Amino acid sequence: MGALLFIVIGLIFGAVLAASWLVMTLLLLPYYAITKVKPREEKSRGGYRIEDLKPADSETNKPRVVRKTIFCPYCGSAIDLPAKFCPKCGAELPPS
Repeated sequence: MGALLFIVIGLIFGAVLAASWLVMTLLLLPYYAITKVKPREEKSRGGYRIEDLKPADSETNKPRVVRKTIFCPYCGSAIDLPAKFCPKCGAELPPS
């Protein structure tokens, strides 16, 4: 008789638990979500949108002219490469 009473009490407890879970999930949570919770507004974090960005100079298709300058080991004048002789003193430049 004691075991049967224990089983009945367990079944009643389980039914009450299941009913409270159903009430909570099907009624109270949607009501709370609809009435109390406000949607968050999207705040800017100070970043950039892709449309606002401009490509960097290195990303454009313009060829960049790189002028390399060396100095004559004999007279010290600046020489733009490619040159084999110094335009000021005429000395032959070492290969670079």
